[in-house]
Amino acid sequence: MRKKSLFLLLVLIGAELLVQTAYFGVRPAHAVTWSPGIGLTPLGSIEEKPYVMEDSHSTLWVAYDSNRLGNWTIWMRQFNGVSWLPEQQLTNSTSNGLTPALAQLNNGNVMLVYTSDKSGNFSLYYKTYASGVWSSPSRLTTPQGRDSTPSLVQLRNGTVMMYWTRESLSGSVVRYVQYKSYNNGVWSKEAQFSTGGSEEEPSVYQTDDGTIWVLYAANRYGNLDIFYKTYNGAWSSEIRLTTNTADDHQSWLTQDLNGVLWEFWTRCVPISGGSCEDDVFYVTSTNLGATWSAEVQFTVDPTGNTIYDSHPAAIHYDRDKMMYVFWGTDLTGPGADFDVWLRTSTPMPIHHVSLSNATKSPASLMEAGTVKVNFTANNPGDYKENVTVNGYYQSQNSFLFKSTTTSIMPGTSAFMEMNWNTSRVVPANYTVFLYAIPVPGESIRLLGDNTAVAGNVTVQRVPSDINGDGKVNVVDLAMVALKYGISIGPEDINHDCRVDVVDLAIVAIHYGTKVGDPNWYAPADIDGNNVVNVIDLARVAIKYGTSLLNVPEDVNHDCAVSVLDLATVAINYGFGT
Repeated sequence: MRKKSLFLLLVLIGAELLVQTAYFGVRPAHAVTWSPGIGLTPLGSIEEKPYVMEDSHSTLWVAYDSNRLGNWTIWMRQFNGVSWLPEQQLTNSTSNGLTPALAQLNNGNVMLVYTSDKSGNFSLYYKTYASGVWSSPSRLTTPQGRDSTPSLVQLRNGTVMMYWTRESLSGSVVRYVQYKSYNNGVWSKEAQFSTGGSEEEPSVYQTDDGTIWVLYAANRYGNLDIFYKTYNGAWSSEIRLTTNTADDHQSWLTQDLNGVLWEFWTRCVPISGGSCEDDVFYVTSTNLGATWSAEVQFTVDPTGNTIYDSHPAAIHYDRDKMMYVFWGTDLTGPGADFDVWLRTSTPMPIHHVSLSNATKSPASLMEAGTVKVNFTANNPGDYKENVTVNGYYQSQNSFLFKSTTTSIMPGTSAFMEMNWNTSRVVPANYTVFLYAIPVPGESIRLLGDNTAVAGNVTVQRVPSDINGDGKVNVVDLAMVALKYGISIGPEDINHDCRVDVVDLAIVAIHYGTKVGDPNWYAPADIDGNNVVNVIDLARVAIKYGTSLLNVPEDVNHDCAVSVLDLATVAINYGFGT
């Protein structure tokens, strides 16, 4: 991992702790109003089982299955924040493809997992999208029965977790939940997650505090209810979420950018004649599942019609701060055609701060100089925020050099500056970072723009700082005193503080000359006997390689450690302390 990445990781870990602390307080959920809803898929065919994700470019991907070609295939639409793009067909086999799931990987590629009977019985397959091209499908599971309804989550540590339903067809039908993980292009072995039997249609999600949630439907009390387990270092016991006597299944959990949990599911609501119709319900939690709201019926049939609504998939969209809920329904018609529909909430106010336009000047300076750091603090959220920004310089380690706080109104920005005084800094190359401490209620998912890099700065040592510790004190005086009297001598003929081939060449050129000769050169006469001879050549040869170039005790660079060097250190004594 690069130093920059390590620094950002350390900062984000600290920030995460702050945000987690904020999340454990109960905060009110914002009341929402839902739009009437629109159909996203073409008329005349069945489209259902939507699955939604948001990529790193804030584009929504909604995958679903369709029977428009005579068999079941996977299709998708994308929303770029402005408009819905045309459909894309993701599978084209003559066999069936159903129950899609999507996730974006750390490298930016997108993974699609679905179930297909191309090998005889329904097994899970996956393909990836990279550089505008989908890979060929690869088989993931080889069950004796049937595998379906995969659910994916990309954990913050980079691991992709997948949970799905396995249906055993030997003897009586039994369903249970399986799982496996994906890391660096390699899938783990699968394992069974549920233990009680009759578990199906799992949903996996990681909340902002790092907890992993796995929800599923199970028959524990004569009908299907929604149950879940959580993992935060260890798995919790099974918790029952719904207690209705009707069948509840097809769970979907998401979290909005205020930390509120939204749990959607399908309920088969009893109707006259002893049958039931599917409707979508949801509950919310403002305290990470410690308590849940009363149930809310999300889909309500038009008067005089029996409508089947199922397979909810929901996400709080970063761009417009609205909840997007997709589901399969025969509301088209009504009752004439199954399609994927969408309803959106009114915008939900959020807390969010960011940094941009970070610069520094100068790029190089001597110790005790000042680096000016400029940046813009932004409040793209919906509340007035007191924004605290920390400045760090980093080489081997990271150190705080300044902290400043300002108040910013929602939707506005503030130009800010801070100074870094380098008087106590060890001379080296540094990277200057800025970090806006998360404000209470700010989602971890929004922290990517809380950090800004101002650039690199080189701090150069002042000559009197002999040991380069950023200050001039008794240690530097002692170091000069210990080398007092050291000099390179007359053998350094050209006075470049080293005895090398140039000095040998000078003696060789003037070899044999004496005072009064036309090419007499006195510095080549090392021993001062008025003739350049073998003795002078030998003296240079003996000292060949001697150098004071990298001797900091020679403060004034006169090729000798003398009283002048002691005096220079004494004059600057106390610098940086």
